[in-house]
Amino acid sequence: MAKLTRKDVIARAKSGDSLEQEDLSGLDLTGAALNGANLNRAYLRETNLNRADLTGANLSRADLTGANLNEAKLNNADLTNTKLRWANLTGANLNEAKLNNADLTGAKYNKSQLENSMYVDKAIL
Repeated sequence: MAKLTRKDVIARAKSGDSLEQEDLSGLDLTGAALNGANLNRAYLRETNLNRADLTGANLSRADLTGANLNEAKLNNADLTNTKLRWANLTGANLNEAKLNNADLTGAKYNKSQLENSMYVDKAIL
């Protein structure tokens, strides 16, 4: 199966098609509109999601190790059991995000908004 391109990912997210378990590692998705996307168990290692809109997205069990989520919109996103090791979350909006058992080891999240985020206390920091 061919690796998805930026254009493929945005088109599938826009049409509501699932991106579950897709390998999107290393893609440049800067500013992409992925709000509400199903990225459950997707591989997003080293993916550039700078300023991407992931509002309400399902990122449960996704691997975002080393991803750039600088100023990304992750409000209301499901990040349950998500790997965010060494991810850049600087300035990201995580308001009301679900972070139960999320692994944030080594992640940068200064200036991030975490208001009403759920289960932050159970996240691995």
